[in-house]
Amino acid sequence: MSFNAELQDAVRKLNGDLVGAHVVYADTYNVLSAIITNPSDYGFEENVAQGCCGTGRIETSVFCGLGEPLTCPDPNKYLFFDSAHPSERACKIIADEIINTALLVFL
Repeated sequence: MSFNAELQDAVRKLNGDLVGAHVVYADTYNVLSAIITNPSDYGFEENVAQGCCGTGRIETSVFCGLGEPLTCPDPNKYLFFDSAHPSERACKIIADEIINTALLVFL
């Protein structure tokens, strides 16, 4: 988590150094961590340690095949689409959290 703390410091510095700029820190790590910890709270039904395509396991060597863009019947039940990328539904949850927290400074 020291990376995030340093990033927040850098954002504060940028906002001080760049007159007229408004740089915002968005915490995606804790949102994703909360989903992984309590997937049913977010409506995910499948094992969060498995993506809906590729090998199914969360690992970094195998992605979905090019000829099979949708290899599971309902990708929205999965937190991850493949071994590295959140599903469309997970991305929406993360985006909504960013909009409702970090981007409030623009409203």
